[in-house]
Amino acid sequence: MNDMLVLQQERDQLRNNVTELSEHVKILTRERDKTLQYHVQIIESLKAKNEELSNLYGSMQAERSSLAVQCENQIHHIGDLEKQLQSLREYQSQDRTGGSDESALKPLVAEMETKIKDLTLEKQRTETALQAQVLETEMAQERIEQLNREIEKLEADRPDASALLSAMESDKIAASRAVQQNGMLKQQLQELQDALIAMNNTKLELTEQLGQEQLKAQELSDIVAKLQEHSNEPSSDITTQTIAPLGYIDPPSPVDQNALRALEEKFKVTMTELAELSDEKQRLEHLVTQLQLETETIGEYAALYQKQRYLLQQKSREKDEQVKQLSKDQEALKQKLAKLNALVQDFVHNRSEEGVDALRELAGETGDVPTPAPPADSKATQIMALISEIESNSLVEGGVPSSFHPCLVCSGQLITV
Repeated sequence: MNDMLVLQQERDQLRNNVTELSEHVKILTRERDKTLQYHVQIIESLKAKNEELSNLYGSMQAERSSLAVQCENQIHHIGDLEKQLQSLREYQSQDRTGGSDESALKPLVAEMETKIKDLTLEKQRTETALQAQVLETEMAQERIEQLNREIEKLEADRPDASALLSAMESDKIAASRAVQQNGMLKQQLQELQDALIAMNNTKLELTEQLGQEQLKAQELSDIVAKLQEHSNEPSSDITTQTIAPLGYIDPPSPVDQNALRALEEKFKVTMTELAELSDEKQRLEHLVTQLQLETETIGEYAALYQKQRYLLQQKSREKDEQVKQLSKDQEALKQKLAKLNALVQDFVHNRSEEGVDALRELAGETGDVPTPAPPADSKATQIMALISEIESNSLVEGGVPSSFHPCLVCSGQLITV
């Protein structure tokens, strides 16, 4: 009975373990699917950002070319003005005798010198802006290369989707088989326990019968011994006196010999039944040993579940580390985008305020100044809008979604401390 209670307790404990492990397998499968989906979304977002930055780099290259052309035009214009100023100075040196003409040319010469100085300053500012634009372009190019390296690294580190799906399917099939086999083992265990109960009851009955048969055999042995003893005595009186208490009145006869043989046969039958009971006892002990071995097998299955659960938890921790690294990269990208936005706004503001009036006034008075390239306000607006769109992206702002739980047993809303 104690063995039965122990087996029942082990069966209940194994049932609880199997139920708990099945739930953990389902939770781990869902978490792995979420992690894979989130990983793919991050890679797609980084690819989109890389493409947008490439387009931005192309726009900045075009704007730099435009600024270079504008700077070259201003250099030519300054050269023309210097030539005009030199001509005026030569004309002034030739006509020094005419005082009225000299006095009339002085304001014009002063005005031309002022315009040349203004254009020289504008040229310096344009060159400075061009250098800043080149620097920003180089920074954008470095950022694009860095994003490309990160994407390549993520592509290399990302596990194969088909391999993951195959692993998931194999895990599901293994879990299903284990659950099915566990159910069969439970059923077999229940049948064996029922058989053990029946065998214990049969064993008790057979033990009682064995005791009764042993008593009968002992009585028969005593009777046979007495009969043999009396059959060997020569005196019939002594035989009669010995047999009389046992219920025999007549002297030994062939009937007594028949009774003796019957008793011997009954004794043999009793000994045979005793041997069969011993064999049945050994068979029951063998069944108990087999039940214990099957219980150990179920324990091994539980240990296998624990090992698989540990491996899945380890994979989940690795995915968690990757998600943390991606969050850090997103934060760094957000800071660099904010810095790039500030630089672009500063550059557009400086371009809109400096040198535009001087160029227009000079172009209106001389008439032969080449028309500078139109300001790229629309491109600057597009760049700022693109930066705002990238900064407002959910993956840059939000980071890890609130519904994502790297922890295997967590639930509810995720709070970042």
